[in-house]
Amino acid sequence: MGREGFEPGIKSCSQASRQSSGGGRIAVWDFQEKALAVSYAGWLSPGHFKDVWEAYDRESFALLARIGSQVSIAQTLFSSDTPERLDDFYWNWLVKAFDIQLSSRARNPKTTRAQWGDWHERMNVEAQARAARLLRVAAREAGLTYEQRREHPEPVSWFTRFKSRFVSKRA
Repeated sequence: MGREGFEPGIKSCSQASRQSSGGGRIAVWDFQEKALAVSYAGWLSPGHFKDVWEAYDRESFALLARIGSQVSIAQTLFSSDTPERLDDFYWNWLVKAFDIQLSSRARNPKTTRAQWGDWHERMNVEAQARAARLLRVAAREAGLTYEQRREHPEPVSWFTRFKSRFVSKRA
């Protein structure tokens, strides 16, 4: 997201992404979107900071709980070191590092715009990379990468059965 045009779209950006997704969003991306909006506002849009922080503070616990439940479910589906990676990502990265650092900065009235900028730029890159890496590992183990699907055009049977339970309930 570029610096120009941020202030007018700060609320409509997340609204648009929720509307376009049809409710099928990944909680990790929702959490990171809200968290990084706080640091971005602290850095480049201080007039919006209070509202953005309050929205994060109000919704972050529920998002972290949703991510925790998704991690718990996913851990039962994998047999390798992926469950440990999921747990590490959730507890050590999202909860202990990302959320605690963000909350400490947001609650400290002495946090400067420069400090917000440094933190935002560092954490934005790190957050995107960690989430993407973890999702790639999980997709690979579940047999859902493009290469795996191209090599085996038939869907993985357990996934098809699992998915069909949800599709039939929505119809």
